[in-house]
Amino acid sequence: MSWSVPVLLRIVAAYVVGPLLSKPLVDTHPQRTMVLLQFAGCLAVALPLALARHQLQVDGRMVAVGFGNGLPPIATTKPLP
Repeated sequence: MSWSVPVLLRIVAAYVVGPLLSKPLVDTHPQRTMVLLQFAGCLAVALPLALARHQLQVDGRMVAVGFGNGLPPIATTKPLP
């Protein structure tokens, strides 16, 4: 499979499916629940694909980047001490 297929899937998920699903969910759930639902949805898609393609790797750098990407939304929603 070419690299363009996962990239196109990511673009469609981020800019088409995400906004279509997030609007109704945001109206009914608090932000914490919404973030957990997004995480669960991404995990439910990414993990089986990685297992099917034998590409499941855990790297400390990936964990650090994911943690770093999660900090700005938390910092903008909670007041600083």
